[in-house]
Amino acid sequence: MKVGTKFRIGYRAKKYNNEFIWRQGMWTEDCKIWSDKKGNPIFTYYDLEREGYRNATNDWVFTSSIVKQGVN
Repeated sequence: MKVGTKFRIGYRAKKYNNEFIWRQGMWTEDCKIWSDKKGNPIFTYYDLEREGYRNATNDWVFTSSIVKQGVN
């Protein structure tokens, strides 16, 4: 993904009793997809609403739109 790409991400947040939440995110140089010591997948992203980095763990979904300008 390119730096600056904006997307929506949805996942079950432990902080909210595993409630499924949606957030607006942006890919930065510090974003990554990685695994913890137990092998669980983690998606670190920049949360545009909360203005900080967040981790989505285990299962998540995200959507991104690419808008091409100047194309007729």
